[in-house]
Amino acid sequence: LKEQLSAVGINAEIKNYDSDFTGEGKSLAELQAHLDSLKAAAEQKQKDALIAQIQALDPNYNPDGKTLEQLQADLAALQAAQSSGGEGETGTASDPSAPSDPSSTTP
Repeated sequence: LKEQLSAVGINAEIKNYDSDFTGEGKSLAELQAHLDSLKAAAEQKQKDALIAQIQALDPNYNPDGKTLEQLQADLAALQAAQSSGGEGETGTASDPSAPSDPSSTTP
């Protein structure tokens, strides 16, 4: 009974990845192996998408050995550095210099 409940749970989880999967005639180990392969494929797809985004920002980025969590953190760090570092500083630096020139010429 416990094995049947486990099989039902694994089948339900597999359907999140593959809605047409029936699992008929599969052992619990076969179901678990199939679920593990589906999860690995989904994670690899996420990693590939993150790597593409990261390499668009940093073409020299080396993703070897990075976990999904590390890739997510690296992308967030690169996006934060780009949004605050490049554009933010330039806009802030030119704004104070513009008002200070007219105020220094006014007196």
